[in-house]
Amino acid sequence: PQVLTYFEEQGDPLVIVWPQGAKTLTVNVENSLGGKVLGGGQYFEGRSVSLKAVPAPGYLFDHWTDGITIVMSANDSDNSYTAVFKRGTLISVDLPEGISLGVMLNNMGNGPWTVEQGSQCTLSVNIYYRAANGELALSLNGESCNLTQQNGAYEYTFEAKGQEMKFKLDYIAQQ
Repeated sequence: PQVLTYFEEQGDPLVIVWPQGAKTLTVNVENSLGGKVLGGGQYFEGRSVSLKAVPAPGYLFDHWTDGITIVMSANDSDNSYTAVFKRGTLISVDLPEGISLGVMLNNMGNGPWTVEQGSQCTLSVNIYYRAANGELALSLNGESCNLTQQNGAYEYTFEAKGQEMKFKLDYIAQQ
């Protein structure tokens, strides 16, 4: 049978091609708060089956298991796979009105983002449009964060801590 290797990247599918006859594939989630899985059901010979683990906000996909070991590649003899998710740090940024900004975390756009707890992160902010001259101010839980300017963007580097980090970005217009 053809077996395609599973890659340990968030959202990549586990793909199985059944060798013969009809089989029922069962998919589970170890912790239903962590996310959901797509796929499973009755499949026939030669059909490829794609299982996808979709983490919930604040969680990261960790691995597939067959109940005994971590699954690195599909095995046509297994009929049941469980997706395991782990808690991450959910990072969000409240944005000011009246200014057009691009905000990225570790070069990933369109937050909120979930990252591994303890990882180093860089929040980058680009100003695309502003109605008046002013300064950006970043805070976390009311405490000011020191933004530095790098190559035209404002940056803040920090360690992801806890289950959630909510930043607030303000634009203070100059008088």
